[in-house]
Amino acid sequence: MQVTGWRWLFAFNIPLALLAIAAVAFFLTNPERRDDRPPVDVGGMMAMAVSVSSLVLATAWGGTLYPWLSWQIIGLFALFVVAAVAFVLVERRAKEPIIPMLLFKNRNFVVCTVTGMFIMLGMMGTVSYLPTYFQIVDGLAPEQAGLMTFPMMAGVLLTAVGTGFLATKTGRYKWMPIASCAVAAVGFVLLSRLTPDTSLLVTGVFLFVLGFGIGLGQQILVLIVQNEFPHAIVGTATAANNFFRQIGSTLGASLVGALFTSRLAADLAAQLPKTDNISMNRITSQYVDHLAAPVRDIITAAYSDALVPIFLYVVPLLVVGFILMLTLKENPLAKSVNHTGHPGGDAL
Repeated sequence: MQVTGWRWLFAFNIPLALLAIAAVAFFLTNPERRDDRPPVDVGGMMAMAVSVSSLVLATAWGGTLYPWLSWQIIGLFALFVVAAVAFVLVERRAKEPIIPMLLFKNRNFVVCTVTGMFIMLGMMGTVSYLPTYFQIVDGLAPEQAGLMTFPMMAGVLLTAVGTGFLATKTGRYKWMPIASCAVAAVGFVLLSRLTPDTSLLVTGVFLFVLGFGIGLGQQILVLIVQNEFPHAIVGTATAANNFFRQIGSTLGASLVGALFTSRLAADLAAQLPKTDNISMNRITSQYVDHLAAPVRDIITAAYSDALVPIFLYVVPLLVVGFILMLTLKENPLAKSVNHTGHPGGDAL
């Protein structure tokens, strides 16, 4: 993007989208038409949309656009609670609910979904702001900053593939999400020790540790969920699990962004002379490069001090996930597609 400009981020997706459309048209078979198609759960979709939107807006605007205790943020949180309650009530009566409440009677589903949401919250909070950190603090070019996240992705890929293989061969999987929370917590603690003087090699090792931990649980949690339910609702359970993961991803990006922005604004206001007239919206790597050395050093240090400590905020969530995973019941893995799941064996 350094050469072509940011608009090409969208243009590059066009051929991929066309390829996906062609693949769907060629490989996907049309299901048989049903005369008894169930009614669309419009009420559930509307309640869900209002609930999730208000939560995301509250976490994104809190501390930045509005104070956390302002009536706007409190009102958004209240709207989230009301809409969430309404969603549960609607889903309990819907003929074909988009998220059946019976899923939450399964303990393994609940603990895997909550833990997966915490892991994705931390992962997206990390991925969203580290490239900018590398540009401003370490002075890397945009493509170099993007490549600095490769060690984390390599760790994720290595363990995500490895855990699937081991679970298939041994049938044992409970240790994987437990280890995932522990190792990922260590990774976030290591990242919280970053300073502007930390070498890129050490930073890459820290990111690999974090990715290694995330990968240990990222895919195996989905497998556990799929193993809990009969074939008829495996798709629904998987979609519900992924939905809450996406909520975690969105909350991670918005929460880290809100906390980081407020901390950075406070640090700069305390350290920069008012005569410098530097706006938060103008702080980019290109803008910082053209500043005088003393001002640039202040911004670099403030950027690091504002972002790095936030990584520690994720650790308590992973500790909770670790404790939840200790309660996981290791049911035998299904041997066939049309399995019956494990109904009632580990209900809440």
